[in-house]
Amino acid sequence: MQDDWDIMGKGAAGLLGSAPLRPEFRMLSPDGNVLCFATTWQHSLSTSVLTAPHRSRVLRRFAEWIAQGAMDSPNEPPLSTQVRRWLDTSSG
Repeated sequence: MQDDWDIMGKGAAGLLGSAPLRPEFRMLSPDGNVLCFATTWQHSLSTSVLTAPHRSRVLRRFAEWIAQGAMDSPNEPPLSTQVRRWLDTSSG
C-alpha cells in the first residue's frame, strides 16, 4: 500500500468500492478458480470465497456485460480486455 492511495475516501468510489467511504475488495486467483471478496457495512464487514466462479451463470452474464466495455474508463486500462480473457479461458 502506498501512502497516497485513497482506498477509504474518493478512491472507494471506483474499483476499490461501491461509493466514497465504502471500500470493497475483490480478487480472482491467477488460475481463475477462486474468487474472494469483501465489503463494508455500517457496523461490520463481510467476506466471501467462491470456488469455480466460472460455473456461476449470474457471474458469467455480468462478465459478458463488462466485456462489452460497460465499465471501461478512458483513464485506465480497459477492464473489458481482462474480463474477456477470463471468459475465454474459463469453461462455462
